[in-house]
Amino acid sequence: MADGPASTRDLVFISYSHADEPPWLGHLRIILKPYVRQGKLQEWSDPYIRVGDTWRREITTALARTRIGVCLVSPNFLASDFIDAEELPPLLAAAAAGEVTIVAIPISSVDPSITRFAELQWGRDPQRPLDKLKRPDRNAALVAIVKKIAEAAGTAQETAARPQETLTGGAGGDWLETATRQADAAAREPMTRQPPRLRRCTRCPHRHQHRERHCRHGWRPSPAARWDPSPPGR
Repeated sequence: MADGPASTRDLVFISYSHADEPPWLGHLRIILKPYVRQGKLQEWSDPYIRVGDTWRREITTALARTRIGVCLVSPNFLASDFIDAEELPPLLAAAAAGEVTIVAIPISSVDPSITRFAELQWGRDPQRPLDKLKRPDRNAALVAIVKKIAEAAGTAQETAARPQETLTGGAGGDWLETATRQADAAAREPMTRQPPRLRRCTRCPHRHQHRERHCRHGWRPSPAARWDPSPPGR
């Protein structure tokens, strides 16, 4: 896999224990496939590592590009030293920085309090793991979870595209072009200053003419004060 830009996070990374691969990983990837085909998300899991690839480097590169981290949580998952040491730390660090959304899917019963997801919102109630469901209900639950994953991935793509639209003058860049035109027009116009209006205050003892809202004798009327707009000499 070719390395992407360091700042690009566009993958749905699936973290799982190989002991749980059949049937959970395959079933999840089947449900994800239509979203991948339509370009709504890009999925990555370690079966994509080809023979001869440096597997640790491939996983590190994929983690650096991850936007959605999907974790298939089970006793096997929690017992994996590799997952605990290599995959979860970068995922959780990026999640703490707001760069990654983690979706923890309970596929078998675990104690949520001893997992690293205790303070995160699970993709499904950990007290209702998937392996307790009948096959049709299990499929429906996975479909609902994948729909949430696709929505989260779509939101991430829109957020990442906004700065580019602004720079290229797309839908998000109209305001910049308008503001530039307005600034140029303002710079070309001659600066004019209107003289202050002169009025008399009916509460000023001398009833002298003075600048509006300011009496030359030191009395400043309140907003509710009555102003007499008649010319001086009345």
